[in-house]
Order: sequence, then structure tokens, then C-alpha cells
Amino acid sequence: MSEKPIQPKDTPEVDLGNEAGSRAMEQALRSSFTILKLVIAVLAVYLVFSNTFSVDENTEGAIVLRFGQAQTEDRDKVFEAGIRFAWPYPIDEKVEIAREKPVKSDSAWYAAMGAVQIGDNPNQRPVDASRDGYALTQDGKIIHLQAEMIYRVADPSQFAFGYADAVAVLQLVLDNSVTYAASQKDLREIQNNPTVFASSVQQRANDLVDQYDLGVEVVRVTVGGDDVELPFLTRNAYNAFSSAESQAREARSAAAGEAKNIRDAINTEAGEIATIRNQANNQAQALSASVGSLAQRFTDIIEKYPTQQTRRRYMEQMYYEAMERIAENEDIKIYLVSKGGKLNPAKLRLLINQPPPEVEEEKGGN
Repeated sequence: MSEKPIQPKDTPEVDLGNEAGSRAMEQALRSSFTILKLVIAVLAVYLVFSNTFSVDENTEGAIVLRFGQAQTEDRDKVFEAGIRFAWPYPIDEKVEIAREKPVKSDSAWYAAMGAVQIGDNPNQRPVDASRDGYALTQDGKIIHLQAEMIYRVADPSQFAFGYADAVAVLQLVLDNSVTYAASQKDLREIQNNPTVFASSVQQRANDLVDQYDLGVEVVRVTVGGDDVELPFLTRNAYNAFSSAESQAREARSAAAGEAKNIRDAINTEAGEIATIRNQANNQAQALSASVGSLAQRFTDIIEKYPTQQTRRRYMEQMYYEAMERIAENEDIKIYLVSKGGKLNPAKLRLLINQPPPEVEEEKGGN
């Protein structure tokens, strides 16, 4: 028997294209998983440090809360400059605090005017209590005020957690201080001394801050010249009044200076005024001596002639002696004037060294 040739078995055909694709897919998945792991690692690191922050020196601070509990309340540590680590929220939470911050009060300031129509006069605008803020001075004047207060946090924990909004409370404190200080001073004091008025506002603010335990200290309060205004309706009239009063003060000052110069000139031993003063003094001394001599003479007469009759006889004697001396003087002329009627009684006048009176010529005479 002859042997039959052995036929080879059928072998499956290999799909080389699909195998290459599978391998490529496997490599791609491995690369993707590697990248994903790297991304997850980066995200994990970012998540861990996502709440990390930095604090600037002397400008701000922060308190870290871990599950709602403050990690530190020490002031120096709160405002210590540098990088702070905190776990992501909600594990840790940071409360940022500004070390110093301004608060401005405009509760006593007038509202913005808005657009002004043609023909409107802003100076005739009255105070609108529903929109405008104002304060009353001690002398009952309406005034518009605004002020700025700088505060510094002294107790970070009390400031951050003692009140729901400590800054809003400070705003109310400044508003109250401005109104209260205005009620303790006259309008002129506030206008002429805004710095002194600012000191009064600061004193009131310090008292309220201590009373309410806000955990801050007031650094300063500023009230400038432009922060004090009168209502529009009275501004021009008051400015005119102030100008007139200022002119009156200047006039009084000038008059006082001129009077001082005159007094200095009088007291100076030189010049025309000094000559007049000396003449006046000499005349006053002469008159005083004459009056003194006359008074002494009358005193002597009273002492020598104590009774009225003796004094009368002495006066008559002096009269006759004077008439004799006049009669013996040839330069003295005596004229007798004719008597008058009943309605015009006669009067005797001695006209010494005078020309005789003119006699009116009768009408129709020769």
C-alpha cells in the first residue's frame, strides 16, 4: 500500500492590524492613567494648600478658625507678617482683619443735588429733612457736617467676633459723635476752629468705643474746613453778615491803633502836640492858682466878716471903692441910657470905652 501524503492542519490567520491597535490602546491607557494620577496628585496638593495665605506687615492680619474655633487670639500673632497655612474649607476658615481703616460719616451732610435745571438757583434750596442730613449747634443753628475717623484694631478677637459687623457699629459711633459734639458748641466755634471740634468728636468716639468694647482704638478724627457748611438758603446771608462783622472788627482794630498812636504822641516830649499839651497844662495850673486865690480870698472874708450884715457892708464898701477908681480914670466914659416904659423897665448900663449910641433921626424932621 502506498502512504498518503500528510496534509497540514489549517492554522488560524493572525490579524496583525488589530493586535497593533490593541497594543497602542493599552499604551495610551497606561499614559492616560499616569497623567491622571499626576493631575490627581497636583489637585490634591493644591487642595491641601488652597487655603494658605500671606499677611502683609503692619497693614492686615488674620485669625484661623478650625471647625469654628479660633487657633490664636494673640494680637502679635494675628498681625504677624508671613505665610500662614490653613486646611481647606470647611476644616479651616480664615477671617481677615485690616489693622487700620477709615470710617467716614456723612449722616449730617446734605444729599447730592443731582441735575440742576436751567433757571434753578441752588442758593434757594431749602433743607429737606427727608433727604438731607444736618446737626443742631448749641446756639440752635442748622449745620451740615462730615468727618473721617481712622481706627486701629487693638483686640482682634473682640473686633471680629464680638459684633456681627463691628465696622457698621463704628459708623454709628462716628455719626453719634459728630451730632453730639455739634450740640456742645456754637456755630462760630465750629467754623473758626474745626480742629478743636474734631478733638471733641474724637473724645466722644473714644468714650463710646470703650463703652461698647469694640476692640479698637481711635487714631484720629479729621474735620476740614470744607467739611463744615451752612444750608444753601442761609449761606449767602450769613457770609455777608460775617464779612460785615469782619470789617467792623478791622475798623475797631484800626481805631484802637490810631488812638494808641495819638496817646504815644501826646506822651512824647516833642512836636506840636507836646507844645499844645504843655500850654494846656500851664493854663490849667494858672486857672487852678487863680481859683485857689479867689477861694482863699472868700475864705478870708468869711472869717473876717462872719455875719451877713458885716459881709454886705464890706461888699458895698468894695463897690464904692471900685466906682471911685473908675471915676478917677479919664479914659473911661460913662453913658446914661434913658428910661423905658412900664413894659420895658429901666436898666442902667455902664458902657466902658464904647462909642455913644446912635440916635435915630425923627422922620420928617428939619
